[in-house]
Amino acid sequence: MAASVTIHYLGPPDQKAVVKVGPMATLRGVLADAAAKWRPPLDLATVQLHLNKKPVDLDTPFRLLNAPSGSRLEVVAGAPAPAAAAAAAPAAAPPAETRAAASAAPPPAAASAAPPPAALAPGGATAAAPSTSSAPAAAAPAAAAPPAAPSPALVALGIRVPIAVFNQRAVEAAAAARGAAAATVAADPGDAFFEFTADDFAEVARAAQKRAAAQSVLMTRTAREAQARARAASHPPVPVRLHFPDGSIVQAEFAATQPVGAIAELARALVQPGLAPALYLYTAPPKQVLRDAAATLFDLRLLPAAHVHVGAEGGRAPADDSGWLRPQVAALMADEVPEALADRAAAAAGAAAGGGGAAAERERERVLAEARRRAAGPAAGAAAGADGEKKLPKWLKR
Repeated sequence: MAASVTIHYLGPPDQKAVVKVGPMATLRGVLADAAAKWRPPLDLATVQLHLNKKPVDLDTPFRLLNAPSGSRLEVVAGAPAPAAAAAAAPAAAPPAETRAAASAAPPPAAASAAPPPAALAPGGATAAAPSTSSAPAAAAPAAAAPPAAPSPALVALGIRVPIAVFNQRAVEAAAAARGAAAATVAADPGDAFFEFTADDFAEVARAAQKRAAAQSVLMTRTAREAQARARAASHPPVPVRLHFPDGSIVQAEFAATQPVGAIAELARALVQPGLAPALYLYTAPPKQVLRDAAATLFDLRLLPAAHVHVGAEGGRAPADDSGWLRPQVAALMADEVPEALADRAAAAAGAAAGGGGAAAERERERVLAEARRRAAGPAAGAAAGADGEKKLPKWLKR
């Protein structure tokens, strides 16, 4: 059943439009339908769509936005991209003479900024495909400033990547705060909103045809491996959270093409010297020890982010109560998850709810099969049952 949504363009000129939306219709299509009713027409590349004052991803299906029928979405014109806004916010306004000189000179080429990588859903397994979220919906978080480079003291220990240190209590507090905020965003829509319509079937069928076309292309093993390497090289940095037995958590970013050995090397540099030789890495649940140090994050599907646990052979533990981390690392312990990391964790949680990964792929296949069964009608279903089911022998029927 379609829902009604009010699209409010803040102008100038101020305009509104009420649009009928199917559950699987993307926000980009909703915005295009509303923009077609306005004069002058809008350029969708120069506007942003906001829900509750937060930008949302235009490629998100409306069903995943968790917005009830009758919601209002605001269109903001001329809004800069999140990465550009974050880069421009801390910059102070230059003097008038500098502005005049800059206006006369040709503008320099803007450095392209990679979008912030999706992060981990706290306390869970590897998060799914990156994308969006502010609630169970998909809302793009504001880009965070790049992490500071490690101090010389950390570099001397062999820690050459930026790290963030916190504990499990901070993760749980951030998750509770995010859940409380999401509960106030909007009420759950009615059951009628989730009815599977003809538009939904067409959307799912197109997606299935696209996947089938992509899988029907025959490639040699060399070509498949080259394609996989290209995908890995183009993947954004992967946030990895190292969980230590004492509840300490260290987060760092790695390239998708880096081997697990690089994570193990960082873990050995973080812990007390006496524990380093006995360390091993594993993911859970279920527990799977990462024994192949040459395997990359892309090979192990630790994307777009991962939780990796640290253990010690033989149950080895610190000799005193100083904890697993070196004093130089433990001194960086924060009482709460940094805001940038919390936003990325929320983004990964929304991406997981939005349909990334194998579970979502199986759900889409199930919905498609159900839609085909409904479209076939009861007569076809009965015929399929008569022909498809295995007939019982006569002696068994007695």
